[in-house]
Amino acid sequence: MSTTAALELKTDLYIDGQFAPASSGRRFSTVNPATGETLAEIAEASAADLDRAVAAARQAYESGPWAAMKPRQRGRILTRAAELLLARADAFGRVETLDNGKPIFEAAKIDMPAAAECLAYFGEYADKLYGDTFPSRKDAFLLTLREPVGVVGAITPWNFPLLQAMWKIAPALA
Repeated sequence: MSTTAALELKTDLYIDGQFAPASSGRRFSTVNPATGETLAEIAEASAADLDRAVAAARQAYESGPWAAMKPRQRGRILTRAAELLLARADAFGRVETLDNGKPIFEAAKIDMPAAAECLAYFGEYADKLYGDTFPSRKDAFLLTLREPVGVVGAITPWNFPLLQAMWKIAPALA
């Protein structure tokens, strides 16, 4: 039996809440470095797909349900995502191992719990982002207000893909 036979991977682009093929129809292979076996044919995003993703993210940022959600609600969702990731750490670790060749123990028992811990940390922090008041002159009031600035893009390396993605995604979502 193939090492990938039991994997059910979504391989299209995820844009605006749904999976869709690349606008060009192009795909690329991701290969198990230990065996050379193709794991999946993945949609290859183009500049047009990127523009579509950014436009969808901007729309969600400005008027989607996440934008209107109270910080405590966002925190609960991130915390729940951390619990779900931990519950499936072995499965996620297996995919990461097959994709990048990392030992399964490290991927499933170190990387996945660390990614879940990052989600949980920012989930717990989501309703604790306050502005700071600074001492100043008697006729001035200085306040730091932390607010989202918009859509962000992040590139993650191959060696800790989910963990490094969480380092970027979790604080942005919080």
